[in-house]
Amino acid sequence: ADWFANNIDPNGDFVYRYDRERAVDEGGYNDTRHAGVLWSLWQAERAGVEGAGEVAEAGFARVERLLKDTVVGPAMGTGSTLGTGTVGLLVAALDERRITTGLTDHDDLLVAFGRTLTAAVNADGSVSAGIHITNGPNDWRSPFFTGEVLWALARLHISFPDQGFDEPALRIRQYLILHRDEVET
Repeated sequence: ADWFANNIDPNGDFVYRYDRERAVDEGGYNDTRHAGVLWSLWQAERAGVEGAGEVAEAGFARVERLLKDTVVGPAMGTGSTLGTGTVGLLVAALDERRITTGLTDHDDLLVAFGRTLTAAVNADGSVSAGIHITNGPNDWRSPFFTGEVLWALARLHISFPDQGFDEPALRIRQYLILHRDEVET
């Protein structure tokens, strides 16, 4: 948590790649990893790591700055196609924040993210890895995003049991167990 506190800028961006030998920030960024860092910081806050939640809140500024509306709901990132894994990890992060702090100020966003993710779950339970802002979910798959979306929808079902997030989560689970290894090799 201290490292992240010392390596965040006023926009909520963390140092992503740094060359210690040359003392150079090499730039680049990965929004999915950013979302994962927020999740880990709120987990650390819940575990009693002092200041972790404050750093996560500061890092949320990047999310707010890069939040975009797509044809299926909100997502976060740069460019015209946004990653479902990013949204999945943001759900996990915000749900962890909700559990840790008791704050419900992002509940509407959490449910909206759930709707976005539900739209990316295909009839067979596979998950579109990207959502184009105007064209919606794509046909590309990720070896990571499917599990991240499953985890997010399962968490949302627990936090918001009346919103119907269990059905797409169960579809993904079935796909992972029975078909993914054959289809996504």
